[in-house]
Amino acid sequence: MEERIARIEGFLEQVNERVKGVENEFGIFRDETGREISSLREETGRKLDSLREETNGRIDSLREEMVRNVSLLRQQVESNFRWTVGILLSTIIPMWVTIILAILLRG
Repeated sequence: MEERIARIEGFLEQVNERVKGVENEFGIFRDETGREISSLREETGRKLDSLREETNGRIDSLREEMVRNVSLLRQQVESNFRWTVGILLSTIIPMWVTIILAILLRG
């Protein structure tokens, strides 16, 4: 009986040692995984910051381009409006003068 108990105790000691080994390996794996995750977080953060800066630069560039285009369009509209007013006045004023002179000279 004592021999059996001794064998069981020996077996339990072996199991205990193996469990400790597994715990150690698991701890090492956990530490390595934690470091890898931290490294990936840092790298992802840097890449996101870089992309954010690039995107903001592109948006600023597009904004400046749109401001220039709107300013150019505004100048063109003002120029076309002045030409339109000039043509209308150059047509209407002589017509009025002709009508007024016709009325005055008839009478």
